[in-house]
Amino acid sequence: LAVFDRSLTDGSLELLGVLRDGEGGVDGLGTPTGIAVLPDGPYAGRVYVSAYADSSLAAFDPDFPDLEFLGVWKDGDPNVDGLAGASAVVARNGSYGPQVYVSSQFDSAVAVFATDWLGSFSQVQVAQDGVGGFDGLEGALALDLSPDGELLYVAGSYEDAVAVMLRNTSDGTLTFNEVQRD
Repeated sequence: LAVFDRSLTDGSLELLGVLRDGEGGVDGLGTPTGIAVLPDGPYAGRVYVSAYADSSLAAFDPDFPDLEFLGVWKDGDPNVDGLAGASAVVARNGSYGPQVYVSSQFDSAVAVFATDWLGSFSQVQVAQDGVGGFDGLEGALALDLSPDGELLYVAGSYEDAVAVMLRNTSDGTLTFNEVQRD
């Protein structure tokens, strides 16, 4: 994970540092596939990285000019599921803090992480294809939020589909809305 400073004058970039998996206590960056930065709120600048080989989500706090490693959640760890072949990540602030969504190619799922009213960040849901009414998530490869943050779109690569889910901004959980197929 490379960290750059961008000049507001001319847009040029200056390399500030590189964080590597397994170095300096950093974990969960094996084959990074996606990065999301919270744009606003009390956790503005917090960075989340999905990693395919580690089947993980890693979190970093901005500590200019560096990033401080906060932790990693790996598929199969206690209370963590739905991250096998983590392929993309998006993040948005919710009622209590960050809500993070990670697509999982091998679990055909979206793993949902959120901050609760006590400030604890943990997994709150796994929206998996064929479970609980969710559809169109086979081979979940990419995802994005609508501009208003109300909808989550997920590309199901094995189904040639886009699943649309409603996002609960209080607790971060998802509800299946519809699927569009090629």
